[in-house]
Amino acid sequence: MKSIQLSLLLTCLALLAGCDRVITVAPVAYDGVVSIQSLITPGQIATAYVFRTVPYFDASVSSNQLVIRTATVILIDGENRETLRLDSTFNAVRCEYDYYFKGQRLVRPGQAYTLTVQVNGQTFTASASTNQRKATIDSIGYTSSYRDVYGEHEGVLVTFTDPVGVGDYYRYQMNRVIPDTVIRAETVISPCSIGKTTYVQEVGRSVYEDRNTDGTRQQIAVEPAFKHKRGQEAYIKLLTVDRNTFQFYDNLDRQKLAQFNPFVEPVYISKPGQFGAGAIGVFGAYAISDSVRFVYHE
Repeated sequence: MKSIQLSLLLTCLALLAGCDRVITVAPVAYDGVVSIQSLITPGQIATAYVFRTVPYFDASVSSNQLVIRTATVILIDGENRETLRLDSTFNAVRCEYDYYFKGQRLVRPGQAYTLTVQVNGQTFTASASTNQRKATIDSIGYTSSYRDVYGEHEGVLVTFTDPVGVGDYYRYQMNRVIPDTVIRAETVISPCSIGKTTYVQEVGRSVYEDRNTDGTRQQIAVEPAFKHKRGQEAYIKLLTVDRNTFQFYDNLDRQKLAQFNPFVEPVYISKPGQFGAGAIGVFGAYAISDSVRFVYHE
């Protein structure tokens, strides 16, 4: 009897394994929104990225395909008002042009700014102030291995002392020139960079706050976006960002974490934010620390 039951079970399993069923799933209607990202800092010219959002599996992924060329972008600082114009620069790493709206005046410190974006009869407005405290980097180090939820990485270690007073938020930046033999962390090399050196500015994905660590000496570890060679120079900066910037990029980071950790609650950035319904993004301000030279010793 047991042998008969076993034979029947194996037969059923074989039948199930041999069945292929094609299921057609109708795509859910997608209502795109406007994506706006503009971060300003004193002494530099304001820029704003205004894109349209597309479904996850849409083939449109380049800046050229997503930029909303007809947008009107206006930056107001007290009595000063300027219209940002569409501009572009060639990105040798991605082998394509980056499109953005660019002003002409230098951003001033200690000022309140308003950004207004008009797209297809809709108007989106947000405000930011350039009153962040410039951080001071105490030292720069390197670790060949540190681990986080994404796995094991090499990292640049940035040590700094947070000034007294809760409400400081930080982001890492590294500037360097990479030769064409240096590739991105995912082992991809752009054909546009072959035979030439490329200037890159790596801004850390994660943002940090001084809540529960106010006024203390702190250290952050950041994985470089590009591989390196021994003896390569880099210049490290620490950005002190405003709360607008912190909240937006912290939400992005936690949303990515939720893909790897079932105990992390997802954050949906499509909910109304600075720009209200119909647009996602951030308009923020930041201050830049003095740069510290760093040389990879391995």
